[in-house]
Amino acid sequence: MKNVALNVSDFKELIEGDYFYIDKSLFIENICTSHICTNFISRPYRFGNSLNLSMLYYFFNINNAEENKKLFANLKIEKSECFSKQGQYPVLLFKMKEISKGAKTFDEFNQNLLQYTKDICREYAYVLDSDELDDHMREIYRRDIFDEDKYAKHAISSLLFLFNRIYKKKFIILIDDHDYPLIEAHKYGYFDKCERLLGNFYGRLLDNHKHTKFSILTGVAFTSYAYVDSVCKNDFSSHLFINDFGFTEDEVKAALHEFNLDDKLDEVREYYGGYRFRECLMYSTYSFLSYLKTKEFKSYFIDEEHSYLLKEFLNNMYDYKKIYLNMFFNKESLSYKLDLFLSLEDNFNRNSMVSFFLYIGYLTTDINNTKDPIKMKNFFDYDFDFKIPNQDILLGLKEIVKDYI
Repeated sequence: MKNVALNVSDFKELIEGDYFYIDKSLFIENICTSHICTNFISRPYRFGNSLNLSMLYYFFNINNAEENKKLFANLKIEKSECFSKQGQYPVLLFKMKEISKGAKTFDEFNQNLLQYTKDICREYAYVLDSDELDDHMREIYRRDIFDEDKYAKHAISSLLFLFNRIYKKKFIILIDDHDYPLIEAHKYGYFDKCERLLGNFYGRLLDNHKHTKFSILTGVAFTSYAYVDSVCKNDFSSHLFINDFGFTEDEVKAALHEFNLDDKLDEVREYYGGYRFRECLMYSTYSFLSYLKTKEFKSYFIDEEHSYLLKEFLNNMYDYKKIYLNMFFNKESLSYKLDLFLSLEDNFNRNSMVSFFLYIGYLTTDINNTKDPIKMKNFFDYDFDFKIPNQDILLGLKEIVKDYI
């Protein structure tokens, strides 16, 4: 029986460490066949988002292609026609949580972003050795991409253009936790500056279709960034990638069988299941793996790091919000329209507060009361019934809000 690794989001580390892994490699096939230039995939925290993007990075990356190919031995994607795309593209992976975590000022965040960008560009520094460049042009591009006083967005644009010109290869752009910097910025008081910077930075990355094969962003919620109009949005209402994040019922059953825990399915469903994405019910990746590791039924999803916005909401809530919380804890449903765009600066009106809690994973749609999702075309035109998905969230929320209600 393999060991269960928690908080390992690097695909190579997970596979080479021979840790327990529920095979989600057909996500690669779904990406290849979607033929969408820019995808925004909204899933709650702790649903395997970072691991999936890391998997894409190692699969498509033109660097170390033969070595990375070994990571996918005996996985489902190995039998797919899309496996021919393995190791065929340059890839840039932006881990926005890593970039922004602990940055207490805008200058710190800006410097972190610039340094991170320069570091990942160095993976493709060999492009400057091409015989197609004379010494003068080589020096110009070297300064554009690697000089410390250049903007990060300029460095990326120059690299993408140069690589495409010399190697005739388009880049794949992966942005993990795209909205995490905004949460840190909100916490430390530089939200407006951060939002403007990211709007420009992401906009430059995502609008460069001439030099990119495709781009993917993961995060919790949509924002009002300038780039958002060019993005295909995939949230709980979308058919695309519906089984690729989180665990399905069949995957959970198979994992419990492997760990000789078949008789625990009903309790596992009560504690860690209940998330509804279109017609599918899913389980939290982190919480279920935590149970497999500890064999203890308790709350794993909500921790100090992920509770900041909840506490902000509680500190500023009006009396009506206390009523809503009590209704949720009494397992009642509430009906609202979803907000397509969310901002941390809107003081959480009723719809945006409920929408954000849905996207972050504290709520789900009520499968018994909401209209048939298969027949609904524009989800944002309907009222939805929301409820707390499982015991994991219920216990975690009660612990945090006990001093507020």
